[in-house]
Amino acid sequence: MVNFPLGILRYNVVKTFTPAFIGKFLLNLGIVFGGVFLADFVGDAVGLINDWIPTVPSTGFGVVIFIPILKVDWQKYFDKYFDRSC
Repeated sequence: MVNFPLGILRYNVVKTFTPAFIGKFLLNLGIVFGGVFLADFVGDAVGLINDWIPTVPSTGFGVVIFIPILKVDWQKYFDKYFDRSC
């Protein structure tokens, strides 16, 4: 989202791409390891041995978390709690 306006302003590509890449990489790494941990945790808690059975509750949990993230108007939230005049 930010890359297009920064490209128009001729902002340095390395200064834009590097933090974006690192952020996306860490976010995806956290999601993957969180999913693996949750699947193992659910499998151990329920006592299931098959790998596909803990995947169902893990996927459901991910959907329950992901949908509110998409539905929240984050701009309104940040405008309400943070002063933009600084």
